[in-house]
Amino acid sequence: MDTKTKRTSLEAFISLCDLTDIIRDVALFQETNSFNREWSGGVLDKAAIVPEITQVSQFDNRLKHWKEDYLKLAGEYIKALPPRSCRVPNYVLIVSE
Repeated sequence: MDTKTKRTSLEAFISLCDLTDIIRDVALFQETNSFNREWSGGVLDKAAIVPEITQVSQFDNRLKHWKEDYLKLAGEYIKALPPRSCRVPNYVLIVSE
């Protein structure tokens, strides 16, 4: 691989690491809120839900931004490969929009 391809591959790897940070934050959020709901035994009021909705919206924005950046990197990686070179597959399953 040439320098540009190596750099792009490294940036893609770092981007996947960033995705794990987002997923970790979502999992911690879900774990905390799920536990509180399961053990509260009562009805949640609207004031308690608004901050949660705001946080979910922030997660959604972070994931959309990550996806846009990653797809751009994947395109750059493919463009950076020399003609007739072996293209190592770099797949990410995008489950939903």
